[in-house]
Amino acid sequence: MSAPNFCKYEATKYYAIGMSTNESEIFDSWYFDEIKENIVTELENLTEKATYYTLDSDNVNHKMSRYYGGSYIHSLALNKTFGDVTINVVCHIIISNGRYEGATLDYITDIQIDGYSFDNYKDFLKHFDYTDLDYYSKMPVGMQKIQSKNIEKFVRSATPELTEQVEQILSEYCQLALIKTAQFSNGEAIYEKAS
Repeated sequence: MSAPNFCKYEATKYYAIGMSTNESEIFDSWYFDEIKENIVTELENLTEKATYYTLDSDNVNHKMSRYYGGSYIHSLALNKTFGDVTINVVCHIIISNGRYEGATLDYITDIQIDGYSFDNYKDFLKHFDYTDLDYYSKMPVGMQKIQSKNIEKFVRSATPELTEQVEQILSEYCQLALIKTAQFSNGEAIYEKAS
């Protein structure tokens, strides 16, 4: 049985790197290290509105597919405090190995409330309500209800803003931006250059 060459988590496209265009082209670890360093530099040069920090890769690796190896590059986060609770919207930038050749640049989003993590944006929107604040906050229940609406509003605006910035950087450093146009029942896939 076959499988698609690329793995994609949350990026809108497959940001491919390390794809050979001729037989003499060989990509070594220096090529990938340089891309990683450039992405980290770009993230650190972003607006003052965002905060940056690196996390232990174990925090991200458990979310990555076991079939497509890869590694953590860096994280970019926007945070805001509501009453006595801090919310972080975090984008973990990763590189995933291709099944047969190359690799893809991608990201995984994470919504954190004082250290507790929702797996992704959709998971947060589906499960979050004011009762979640009871565990983290000493605010009265009425204030928790008010702040939970503010938190949801912040997450809804910050997540697309953050992912848009990350996608722009990934598109600058990818060799090819691809979309999957077909996948067959045996797992094989056809990719096209994205516009």
